[in-house]
Amino acid sequence: MLTAALVCGQIMRALRQPAVLGELLGGILLGPTVLGALAPHAYVWLFPATGATTAGRDTMLKIGMLFFMFVAGLGVNPAYLQKRGRSVVGTSLLGIVLPCGLGFGTVLLLPALWGAPAQTHLLLFALFIGVALSISALPVIARILLDLDLIRDEIGVTVLAAATVDDLIGWSLFAMLLGSFGKYSITAHLGTMLGAVVGCATLIVGLG
Repeated sequence: MLTAALVCGQIMRALRQPAVLGELLGGILLGPTVLGALAPHAYVWLFPATGATTAGRDTMLKIGMLFFMFVAGLGVNPAYLQKRGRSVVGTSLLGIVLPCGLGFGTVLLLPALWGAPAQTHLLLFALFIGVALSISALPVIARILLDLDLIRDEIGVTVLAAATVDDLIGWSLFAMLLGSFGKYSITAHLGTMLGAVVGCATLIVGLG
C-alpha cells in the first residue's frame, strides 16, 4: 500500500498534479476495481476481510488519518475566518444545496435508473442520494490544499472551513436517513448526537 501510494504520488508530482491524485490511483489499482478483478485470489490474500492483519491495518489507517487531519488543522489560520465568515457560510450552503438538489431531482426525474429502492421509497431515497452527494471528502480536500501549498492562504482556509461545515451537516442528515431505512431508527437520538458534536467542537475550539 505504501509503495503504491508513493510511486503513484511521485508520478503525479512529476506531471505537476497534487500527489493525492496518485495516491488515490494507487488505491484503485490495489483495490477490488483492478487487482480484485484481475487477480481475485491475490487480492483476498493481500487484504483479508477478517483476522489480526485486518484489525492492525484498520487501526493504522485510523491513526494515520487522525494525525494527518491534526497536521492539516495546524496549518489553518483562524484570522482569515473572522474576515471571511460570509464567504465560508455562502460556500458551505452552496456546497450542500446544489449537489443535494441535483441528486434529489435526478432520482425524481429518472426513478427507473435507481432500481428497487427508488420504486418503494422514492422521496426517502431521493433525499438519501442528495445528501450523499452533498458530503465532501474533507481529508482529500485538505491534502490537495497541502500539496498546492494553499492551506494557509485565504482560499484554503475558506474551502476547508466550508467543507467542515458541509460534513457536519451532511453526515448528521445522512445518519438520520440511514436510520429511516434500517429496522432501528436513530432519529430519536439525533438531538443527543448533534448536541454531543456541537459540545465537543465548542470545547476543542474554545479550550484547544
